[in-house]
Amino acid sequence: MLLIFLTAPAVAATLAVDGSTYASIEDAIDAAVSGDTILVSAGSWSGCIDPGGADLTIESVSGSGATNLTGSCSQGTVHVSGGETLDISGFTLTAGTSQGIYVNGSTLIGSDLIVSGYSSNALYAYDADVSIDNSELSNATTNVYIGGGTAELVDTIITG
Repeated sequence: MLLIFLTAPAVAATLAVDGSTYASIEDAIDAAVSGDTILVSAGSWSGCIDPGGADLTIESVSGSGATNLTGSCSQGTVHVSGGETLDISGFTLTAGTSQGIYVNGSTLIGSDLIVSGYSSNALYAYDADVSIDNSELSNATTNVYIGGGTAELVDTIITG
């Protein structure tokens, strides 16, 4: 007897953070798997973005001028340290922790980000690969710290 098993390739999902489908960005991240995209509606959101080892894309539907995130997380409002790749765009991150974006041993691709008002770093990257464009990093004690890895900041304003 010959048994043949056919499996369909996995299809990435798109998850909506709009207050009803998913009530928070963290809820959508918890439901996501590598390859998924999370679309966040305009508004003010609280919490942390930590992909927890999954390669994710997290995008604001309306851009940084309309989508704010305040996090009270121990190591960055955006925390990427599980070896994953996070592609994030369209957010204003405001002080809630000591660091806006924390990347350690992982990859971050960011665009249309405004990161401001942190007591330590707007961007902290250690042994990481970081690419940020069309963004603003400002008003942090140390706006950018890069300790190993690679960093590319294109069309990004860095001010005290």
